[in-house]
Amino acid sequence: MRRYIANDADDVAQALRELTIRQWGNPVRETASGALCITQTEIKARSAQHTVVVDHGSPLGYSHPTISVEESRELSARALERMDEMGTVILEGSIGNVPEHQVSTMLTVGADYVNLAAMQETLWFPRSRKNGENPDLRVIYLPSFRDPRTRGRKPLIMIDLPDATTWVFGSGYFGEAKMGGLRMWDALQYRQGNLALHAGLKRIKTRSGAIKHVLIIGLSGTGKTTTTFSRQGAESWPMQDDFVALLPGGYAIGTENGSFAKVQGITEESEPAIWHGVQQPGTYLENVVLDANGIPDFSASHPNARAVIRAADIPGMIPTGVEQIDAILILNRDDSIVPGVARMRSAEQAAAYFMLGESTGTSAGGKNEEGRKMRVPG
Repeated sequence: MRRYIANDADDVAQALRELTIRQWGNPVRETASGALCITQTEIKARSAQHTVVVDHGSPLGYSHPTISVEESRELSARALERMDEMGTVILEGSIGNVPEHQVSTMLTVGADYVNLAAMQETLWFPRSRKNGENPDLRVIYLPSFRDPRTRGRKPLIMIDLPDATTWVFGSGYFGEAKMGGLRMWDALQYRQGNLALHAGLKRIKTRSGAIKHVLIIGLSGTGKTTTTFSRQGAESWPMQDDFVALLPGGYAIGTENGSFAKVQGITEESEPAIWHGVQQPGTYLENVVLDANGIPDFSASHPNARAVIRAADIPGMIPTGVEQIDAILILNRDDSIVPGVARMRSAEQAAAYFMLGESTGTSAGGKNEEGRKMRVPG
């Protein structure tokens, strides 16, 4: 077992990088600029159709299919036995960097897929000790162990809410590790009376010199990252790319110390901030095509090709929360929306649009969402 603390020191990132290069799971290549590319994952998006909730008898029921407590414990015990045989890497860190709202997290991953820990280390903040040594949330990830009930043919993601633990079996896609922690963070925010949103956050300096903070809500693949990192006003600075909690009174807290950005088809002209980030040696690419010289070909890459980029490698990024949100932008992607742009004139109208606004799911949300009409983009 090897144990690491996210963003604790430069040698942690280097140690995880070296282990990733030698791993025997997903194949890894170095790009011409020194980034590491996981060239091919068998599963290339989150497996929503294979995600189940451990049934502890909630009186409200569950939105996902369920698995019994007994069956989940049997599966997790078998997975832990496998981990003991092959060895593990443990990563500790925090979601968010506002001290009073930090949530401590732990990722345990099989030693054959160290890249998952290396990529997560890029996005987590240093470990918070406000609740002692025990983490608030856990993700236990074993890509080489598949659901034996399907004769090992399908992945399985088990969500155990009371235990604040997500188990991921049979998928080497990094999005499951990232979402394993953020999903539990969502539930924690809800219990605390906050609203967890799939949203970007940015600071904009208007032409008059005023500083405004804008929350950008939308499903994966609808332009949230593009809008967050593009320039508006006299100047603008990205702050968060993926999940933000809105607290009573307009205070917003962020989650991650970087971005898990879609990169299929990007160019230096279309996405300059992300383009700069993917050239940095601390970046990890996933399902990106490389030519013989290690040059990424984003146009030929998978529709859900991704890059994990540190905030420090994205020009102008300030990864923190803000005391007041000034505007909310809701992105809906559909070919029947009329008008194409609408400004809400009241809080009630904005709330109704948020709840009823229809969007079309994309490949970024997995096969279960792609092409499907969906409501509540946040």
